[in-house]
Amino acid sequence: MKVEIGERIKELRRRDGRTQEDLALALGVTCQAVSRWEASGGYPDMEILPSIANYFGVSIDTLFGFQSDRERRIKEILGEVDAYHIKGRSDEDWIEECVGILREGLLEFPQEERLLIKLADTLCDAGWRRHREWTYYDEEGYIRHDYDRQRKNEYWTEAVKICESLVDSAKDTRTVTEAVSILVLLYRNFGETQKAVACAGRMPDLAHCRELLLAMAADGKEGAAYIRDALLKMAYEFAKQLVYGLMNCVHN
Repeated sequence: MKVEIGERIKELRRRDGRTQEDLALALGVTCQAVSRWEASGGYPDMEILPSIANYFGVSIDTLFGFQSDRERRIKEILGEVDAYHIKGRSDEDWIEECVGILREGLLEFPQEERLLIKLADTLCDAGWRRHREWTYYDEEGYIRHDYDRQRKNEYWTEAVKICESLVDSAKDTRTVTEAVSILVLLYRNFGETQKAVACAGRMPDLAHCRELLLAMAADGKEGAAYIRDALLKMAYEFAKQLVYGLMNCVHN
């Protein structure tokens, strides 16, 4: 990859409305040196790179343009998996390919949260396709899960480990939310009800969910649109729970 640090310095300087003289003075170098960098006539000394990054409030990776390359590559990996449209398929032909893509991606970008949560979600789907979700009706007519059978699901076991790690370490709140959602489902399937309940308890209650907060965040036409979306989503979730509830109580 061609390093164009001079171009990046020029972009950042212009972004912040700084002159070459401003930068030179802050770094203790000559204006000619800054001009030379920006004209690709030379590179700053390695010792001064942290000072340049600090001056613009960016990382050294960003200064070199590595961050944009990293983002582009991560989006490519996620896009490869999304192209399989896993959620809309009933077969399992995609499992090795998609899991392999994500594992290779994590070799390239270890501990990248977006790849980890995507792998956990993909393993969750893979476990369902390969082993199914085993349930039965107990003596009182309620749906129960076959815990012993489902604990042998190697895909779900790995997904739990990934999500447990993300809940403790992920910086992005959306990643934590997705990890909690997967954990609640799989803890339940493994018969670890207390863990599932504790995990669910980390999330906001209904009155503080995103959809209702968005409905309160605006008024007029925009506010009405948010209210509509909130009602539609709540109606959809209510219908799902109603169907599940009827199935659960059908033998009572």
